[in-house]
Amino acid sequence: MVTAALSTSSPWSATSPGTMSSTGCKSCSTGTGRAFPTMSATSWAASGWSMPPARWSASASVGTRCWIALLEGGATDDPLLLQIKEADASVMEPHLGRSAYRNHARRVVEGQQLMQAASDLFLGWTHDDTSGVDYYWRNLRDMKVSADINAQPTNTFLLYAELCGATLARAHARSGDAAAISGYLGKGKAFGKALGRFATAYADQNERDHAALVEAIKDKRVPAESDV
Repeated sequence: MVTAALSTSSPWSATSPGTMSSTGCKSCSTGTGRAFPTMSATSWAASGWSMPPARWSASASVGTRCWIALLEGGATDDPLLLQIKEADASVMEPHLGRSAYRNHARRVVEGQQLMQAASDLFLGWTHDDTSGVDYYWRNLRDMKVSADINAQPTNTFLLYAELCGATLARAHARSGDAAAISGYLGKGKAFGKALGRFATAYADQNERDHAALVEAIKDKRVPAESDV
């Protein structure tokens, strides 16, 4: 069975979706390059899909279409939750030009797979010809964890920060020339100190931006709702 929940107010064209009848966790091609995992299903009619759905690699979520799809396998205790998200043009596109990928969702997927040591097994992309919108899908919960940094002692926090920095550096190295990056940075402390200065300045700027936003809300220049 497939259950899709619409989590945005954007309307969808009610065309005639196909019926999925394959059993087990198999894959059917969307015809756009990636495979979409399917289970036994009745129809996508309830969700309004006309076809199975689908750094510069990040994507914004505000105001875009987003689904949570529940797929069940042959057993009653074999659920799979997928998140299906709309992918728009990168915010960098007006400044740097369009990426090599015409499909915005593919840009997101290719970027994530390039930077991540182990990507989501269900990560995929497609395009809906009816709406002209690009989509990508992923595991709703991909076993990510987060540390409570406020509860960490100093030594643990410093180790955690070091691990985060190493992970980010590895992602950059995977998407660029690792040897050239290493040669540019050298073995001194200049780059680390520069990052520290930038982080402090950015935190200060963030506080100023928030104060300006709060003031704009008070002056009713920016509409906002509290306690939502």
